Amino acid sequence: MTQRLLITASLLAVTLSAQTAPSFILALSANGTGSTTLYPDEPLLLDTMLLLDEGGEASIAMLENQPWTAGLTVSISDSEGKEVPVTWKGFGPPPSSFDFPSPASSISAVSGIDAATIGTLPAGVYRLNATFDNRSLAAPGSWSGIVRAMTMTLTVSATPRPDGSKQQVF
Repeated sequence: MTQRLLITASLLAVTLSAQTAPSFILALSANGTGSTTLYPDEPLLLDTMLLLDEGGEASIAMLENQPWTAGLTVSISDSEGKEVPVTWKGFGPPPSSFDFPSPASSISAVSGIDAATIGTLPAGVYRLNATFDNRSLAAPGSWSGIVRAMTMTLTVSATPRPDGSKQQVF
C-alpha cells in the first residue's frame, strides 16, 4: 500500500511538472504588415497583439481596473538608436482584464500616429519596439511577466507614394 501510494504521488509530481507555464507573444502590425514604408502625408496605424503562445489557460488582469495597455510601452528610434518623441492616439478603450482560454487566444490594442507627425520625420529607417510588462501592475492571481515584440523596421520616404495614391488607415 505504501509503495502504491508513493508511485501514485511520483506520477502526479511528474504530471504536474510536465505542464508548461503560460507564455505570451507580443506581435506588431504597422498599416497591416510586418514592416512598412511611410510616405509623406500618410498616417501610421499600429496593431499590437498579445497572444497566448502555450501553457493552457491564462488571465491578464490589472490592478485597479487599469487597461491592459498600462503595461505596454511602444517606442520609435532612428537609425542611431535615438528615441523619437511621438504621440500615439489610441482607438477605443482597451479592457482591464482578459481571459485566454487556449493557445492562440489574443487581445489587441490599436493606436496610430497622424499624418502630420509622420510628415515631420526625416526620411530614413526607423525601429519600432514594444514591450508588455505588467510585473508591478498585475492583479492577484493574474499572469505576471514581461514580453517583448520583435523589432519592426519602418522606412520613412521623402517622396510621395509611387502610384500617386494615398493610403487611408484611420
